[in-house]
Amino acid sequence: MRSKFIGLLMVPFLLCGCTEKVQKMHQDHLVAKIITTDKVEDIETELAQIDENTLVVFDCDGVLVANTIQIMKKKNREMSRKLFEKYMGKSDVTEVLSIMVSSGQGQLVNNKMPILVKNLQDKNIRVVVLTGFSASPFGHIKDPKVWRTDNLNSFGYHFEKSWPNTPQKKFSTSSAFYKGVIFCGDLSKDVCLNKFIAHSGMRPKKIIFIDDGIGNIHDVAEYCKSDGIQFVGIEYLEAEKIVPNFPFSEKTAEFQFRTLKDKGIWLSDEEAAKAVVR
Repeated sequence: MRSKFIGLLMVPFLLCGCTEKVQKMHQDHLVAKIITTDKVEDIETELAQIDENTLVVFDCDGVLVANTIQIMKKKNREMSRKLFEKYMGKSDVTEVLSIMVSSGQGQLVNNKMPILVKNLQDKNIRVVVLTGFSASPFGHIKDPKVWRTDNLNSFGYHFEKSWPNTPQKKFSTSSAFYKGVIFCGDLSKDVCLNKFIAHSGMRPKKIIFIDDGIGNIHDVAEYCKSDGIQFVGIEYLEAEKIVPNFPFSEKTAEFQFRTLKDKGIWLSDEEAAKAVVR
C-alpha cells in the first residue's frame, strides 16, 4: 500500500498535446481507442455521443482533483527524502504521509469537470470513480472511504447519485465500493472494476475510462476485450500543467517539516511561504 500510494502522489511531469491510438481487438467487431490529451475538451468530445449503456469511469487523483503539495512532486523527491530523514527520523512514513494528505490541500484539475460529471448523471449515464486508494485505515486517516467521498463532495462531485440502490461492498482486504467510489487497494484496477460491475448488476456495452496512468488504461482495455465490452481509454494529463500559486523552495519545505515535527501539523505551501518571508 505504501509504495502504491507514494507512486500515486509523486506522478511524473509529461506535457503533451492530443494524440490518438486505435488498436484492433481480437474480436472483429470491437475496437479499443486510446487517447492521450491534456485538454478537457477532448474528453467532452468522446462523451458527447454516448448513451445509458455506457459506463464512464474516472480516476481520482490527477483527473478529478490534483494534489498541490509541492514536496510530494516527483521533481522534489530527493529533497523530500533528505528532509524526512532530518526531521522525522524513524517516524512511520504512512503516518506522516496521511497527515500531509488529510491537511485539506488540493484543487480541481479543471473547473469544468464537476459540471461534466453532473451533466452525464442528468442524462442517466452512470459514472463511477476507480482509485488506487486503499479502503483500509491509512495512518492518520482512519476511514479512507469516508474521507475520500467527503473530499470529492467538497469539490462538487457526487458520484453516489449514480448508484442509489447499489450497497457498499468489500472486494478484498483493502478494496471496496462505497458511495460511487471503487477503492482498489491491493487489487489492480481492471480486476476491481470487474468485481464492481458484477456487484452492480450493470452490463455496460461500452466503457470510457479516464486515468492519468497509461498502464491502468491498458489493463482495463484488456479486461473489456476479454468481456466483449467496447472501450475508449483517455490518458488525461492536464494536472501536470498546473503551476503553483506560491513560490516554493527548500527553505519553505524545511519550515513545513520542522512545524510537522514540533506541532504535528502540516502547513500548506502558502502558509509556509508566507511564514518564511516574514
